[in-house]
Amino acid sequence: MKKLTISNGVEVYLTDCDAREQSPRTIEGKASSLKCFLAFCLACGIKWLIEVNEELLEKYRLYIRNYQNPRTNKKITQATRRNKLTHVKGFCERVHRLKYLKNNPAIFFELPKRPRVLTKAILSKGDLDKMFKQTDGFGDKGIRDRAIMELFWATGARSFELAGMTLDCINWEEGTIRIEKGKGRKDRIIPLGKRAEKAVKKYLKTVRTSYLSFESGNTLFLNDRGEIFTYRQLGTLVTYYKLRAGVNKPKACMLFRHTCATMLINGGAGLFHVKEILGHEDISTTQAYVHLAIDDLKQVYNKSHPAAKG
Repeated sequence: MKKLTISNGVEVYLTDCDAREQSPRTIEGKASSLKCFLAFCLACGIKWLIEVNEELLEKYRLYIRNYQNPRTNKKITQATRRNKLTHVKGFCERVHRLKYLKNNPAIFFELPKRPRVLTKAILSKGDLDKMFKQTDGFGDKGIRDRAIMELFWATGARSFELAGMTLDCINWEEGTIRIEKGKGRKDRIIPLGKRAEKAVKKYLKTVRTSYLSFESGNTLFLNDRGEIFTYRQLGTLVTYYKLRAGVNKPKACMLFRHTCATMLINGGAGLFHVKEILGHEDISTTQAYVHLAIDDLKQVYNKSHPAAKG
């Protein structure tokens, strides 16, 4: 058995994740979590992978319980704590399976319960109209950005999913768009919607050629350098128009996703169909959006239930 430092073990593990075709964003998240774990180990005087044991993992659990984000100086959320511990547990399990550890120190390591977080913010129709209106004075850039936001709203796509869309993803005859390698590297085909179709066609007809570069390839939406957008660039784009429109609500691209799901449910769509559109693996994830339709539910209740009338 080859003796590795924890740092070398992390490199081996991340290379293995890439070889197993995990998404770049997944690997990036694991790398961030393991960087935190590595710093903790070194601070404890632990350098070698074989020194990682159950006692160290339990100490790390306590450390993460009170860990503060260095950028905000605030404690990280329960969901973030769970992710960090999940990545460390997965790291230990995998390097054991790859025979870099004789025993798996995380075999009995229990993870915190997954928090049930209710989505709080969505965009109203008025918010959407104001944000879309902000693109009018920006020429070609505005046409492109309007198409991006219309597509976010219409499809509920995640930022990395929209960034990865190509010209071949759209079936104009069927009025659908194929989202390739979404979360879990799964593909799905969903309706495009007339508004988004109109906005994307305008972008393709009048704007996209002005952004072309040697790096453009078949990418649908091109950034100012003619390259594929990063998900952070898309977040910055949405935030810019949100602030210009005076919309004071958290999140950026994800705000469109929450809005898409909630409007579908308010419009009568079943949970199964919303699940398929959003690309959720588990319908319980989709159910988190149901509470956002509570205003409509109250109206129906007040009209229908005798007890509501006193």
